[in-house]
Amino acid sequence: MYLRHISSISISTNRLQFNIIAPIDNYFIHFAYTLRTNIGGDVCGRFSQSMTRDDYLACLASDAEHNIAFDPEPIGRFNVAPGTKVLLLSERDTQLHLDAVHWGYAPGWWDKAPLINARMETAASSRMFRSLWERGRAIVFADGWFEWKREGIRKQPYFIHRQDGHPIFMAAIGSTPFQRGDEKEVFLIVTAAADKGLLDIHDRRPLVLPL
Repeated sequence: MYLRHISSISISTNRLQFNIIAPIDNYFIHFAYTLRTNIGGDVCGRFSQSMTRDDYLACLASDAEHNIAFDPEPIGRFNVAPGTKVLLLSERDTQLHLDAVHWGYAPGWWDKAPLINARMETAASSRMFRSLWERGRAIVFADGWFEWKREGIRKQPYFIHRQDGHPIFMAAIGSTPFQRGDEKEVFLIVTAAADKGLLDIHDRRPLVLPL
């Protein structure tokens, strides 16, 4: 258990308070003591997207490789939820584009709640996700993501992020072209099996792309 490796305490002034637990390779796991909601179940059901657009883009491409207007204001979303529009990075006409796209997918024949994740192991071949996998690959940038673990009668949220504070880039699939801004444009975050210390929190994790 990582509770034996408490090293220090870090406090954020942006509605979230964290207690650092332990490093796992390139990641830290934090207790997330203060959240506006306390949900669980889905992998990566919440994440943080708080930096400026340029903070994220600088890790991926030069100005010549994208057609995205400069915006000095931080995005400032510390608790991004499903069912909202999220900034999604995709490629059109050999350039990167950034669009606000609805997080959650429910095809016309689906009679349950919209899905927010797609498993890497089956997405390419499943009826549900095959067309999105083939034509709608994209990237969601984030500071880190939240996972919930049941501890007794309550669910404890954890915040997982890189040790060095750099952004992470999560694989996503969705309905292209991501430029109309209507309700038919949606996306899901791709997940993979968790490994090493992350298994203590959840058996799945977002598919984080290496840089």
